[in-house]
Amino acid sequence: MKSEHRHELKTNELAEWLGNFPEWVKENSKTIIGIAALVIVVVGFYGWRRYDKNVVQVRERNEFTSLLNETTSVKMQVAARQAQGTDDSHYLIPLANNLKGFAESTRKKNMAALALIKEAETLRAELHYRLGAISKQDFTEQINRAKASYTEATAKASSNPSLMAAAKFGLGLCAEELGDFDQARQIYKEIVSNTDFEGTVSIVQAKHRLENMSDYEKEIVFKPAPKKEPAVATTPTIQIKPFDVNLPADANLPVDMNLPVDINLIPQTSNNSSIQVLPIGNRDVLDLSDDDVMKVLKKAGFSDDTISICVTEVRNGLAQTGAVQIKIDNEVELVCAIRIDDVHISSRQRGMYIYNVKTGSFVGDTSDANSASQDGEPNSVSKDSDVNVPVE
Repeated sequence: MKSEHRHELKTNELAEWLGNFPEWVKENSKTIIGIAALVIVVVGFYGWRRYDKNVVQVRERNEFTSLLNETTSVKMQVAARQAQGTDDSHYLIPLANNLKGFAESTRKKNMAALALIKEAETLRAELHYRLGAISKQDFTEQINRAKASYTEATAKASSNPSLMAAAKFGLGLCAEELGDFDQARQIYKEIVSNTDFEGTVSIVQAKHRLENMSDYEKEIVFKPAPKKEPAVATTPTIQIKPFDVNLPADANLPVDMNLPVDINLIPQTSNNSSIQVLPIGNRDVLDLSDDDVMKVLKKAGFSDDTISICVTEVRNGLAQTGAVQIKIDNEVELVCAIRIDDVHISSRQRGMYIYNVKTGSFVGDTSDANSASQDGEPNSVSKDSDVNVPVE
């Protein structure tokens, strides 16, 4: 009886609760709606996070990787075309703009910092690969734009020492290119002294720049090449003195004073001349053969005696530091710098030209005054701009 009574009481309580449920719902409708909305928001947020992690972020990483690969590929194509005398450097500007746009759109700070660093590098590369003269205003504006991107990258990469060091090193390069070597030296010292940057590539690069800063700081100015005198037709010289039977047979041969003189047969240095081969820091290095070096020096107008003195030191310098300069009596006669598979040459006597190591031929020669305005080095600027672009 007691169990039946308890069962009857429970049944009555349930029936009473069900009967009052609609009224309870009506009285607590706002609370129920709020709880339901909160549950929906929580479930939706969790689902969106999973979608963002599995789809959006993967898509973003793929887009960034594709953009970096495209930038590298286009740089190589521009360098190859430049070696052939064609200026395609303008193709790098849209890529720099795309990298800037990606940095502004992504929420990942490290990816944004890397994109900004690559944008700045691309802007600077465009100046290096551009043929012909660059106005001082154009040069300064583009370097300042690269400088702003490096600065923004340092703010975004505060938690990543490698990216932070790379961005600061870029600021040092910009300072050099703008002629502020004191600021560049200070930036490199800060990189070297920062223990957080130990083990990064940038600290090695900064040490190298500091060790060779004096070379980068010097402005190289070539003396103007001597003007070619117009050829004047003259009457052939005739030997009229009598034949001397006591002299060797070849001593009595007639001498024609109107024959052209081979500059390579004229000694270009006296016994007292001082010849110096000085290494210069450069981004690219290349191991040339002695034959390649001899071709470059011969093209520059050096005599065989001078070439025999310089060839080994020039070859070692290009293989170890990537660039050298030759001084004779403390005057710069020649500067050579490696760029991938090419040797970029600037000669006081013969102007600027490029030697391709793979083909063993010269692909650009500005020794002719008519072509001097059409060809140029990758980092040449206008004569009155007083701007130096240091080789990395």
